[in-house]
Amino acid sequence: MKRIKAATAIILTGVLSCLSANAAMLILDSVSAVNGRPGMNINAHYELGDDFNCCLPENIRWIQNVHVTDNSGNNKSIFGFPSMFVDPLPGQDIGQDYDGNAQTGDLLPWYDVTRNQAAKTGAFARGAGAYYEDAPGGPGFNASAPIRVDFNTLVVCTDPFTKTFSSLGRFSWGFIIDPMNSNPQLLSVTALTGDSLINEFNDLIQNNRSIDGNNTMFEQWRMVTAGVDCQLTVVVPEVSTYCAGALLALPLALQYARRRFHQHKQTA
Repeated sequence: MKRIKAATAIILTGVLSCLSANAAMLILDSVSAVNGRPGMNINAHYELGDDFNCCLPENIRWIQNVHVTDNSGNNKSIFGFPSMFVDPLPGQDIGQDYDGNAQTGDLLPWYDVTRNQAAKTGAFARGAGAYYEDAPGGPGFNASAPIRVDFNTLVVCTDPFTKTFSSLGRFSWGFIIDPMNSNPQLLSVTALTGDSLINEFNDLIQNNRSIDGNNTMFEQWRMVTAGVDCQLTVVVPEVSTYCAGALLALPLALQYARRRFHQHKQTA
């Protein structure tokens, strides 16, 4: 775990020194496997340069979906959740905020465990704020092995008047538990490009329901095509620390976040 974090820090130091102080970036802070639980922790944040004018900062949000499969790639439903959904679902237990207050997913499709400051204090920012974290895993995941859990995490620009949103930067990540009682295998973090996720997110927002028996729907937002000139700089941690190799001709610089993927599942 420490070796992974150290390597990430070295790569980011080399990469960030190659960027302009005004570059808008999505930065991977840390990613680590959590043995025994089992699962993983991930932390990320974005930085907007002085010249960034593609979206009002107050309209930027985080959004995330999850896809659960078995070791043959077949959809797998666990804990009563659909195999694929916008995370978290309405009413979903997402654990406690930084003040120790129990929280559940709201009716907006944004990822809830975010904050406005680096310090992990206060209430969740509910998709707003530059800082993101996630910590999926727990005994229930282990009991469902073999299992693969994939995430798509996006920073998006929202238009509250049309209830649409478009991607500013995105990455995928995840883990595998196979066989049961084994340590998690982390999937590579990958910067995503293009508009391949538009239909996926729109279908999920339209069709996902709460699993608390109330059949609650998300407030209806729609993903639309992003502007090619309004993208965060993409820096993937696994690539070379040489400037030419580290800066992909894509939008975004990565940073991980710890996430509470169904806190109640960790004790399932």
